[in-house]
Amino acid sequence: MTKQVDLRRRVYALLGQMSKAHLVKHLQVENIPRATIYRIIKRFEDGLPCEDMARKGRSSKLNKQRQQKLE
Repeated sequence: MTKQVDLRRRVYALLGQMSKAHLVKHLQVENIPRATIYRIIKRFEDGLPCEDMARKGRSSKLNKQRQQKLE
């Protein structure tokens, strides 16, 4: 799982507990850019999932297991 997906999950969970303004202030203390926070909030409001959606194009040469071994 990527840092981006982890951050989205955190924001989605916190949106039910805090107002947007408090959430933005809370995450900016952690040096997360305001634009990133608002982009994630917009994803939440649009009903998009935390995980990235599948895309067209060439598939990855490394499968998930090999990627995890490298990390």
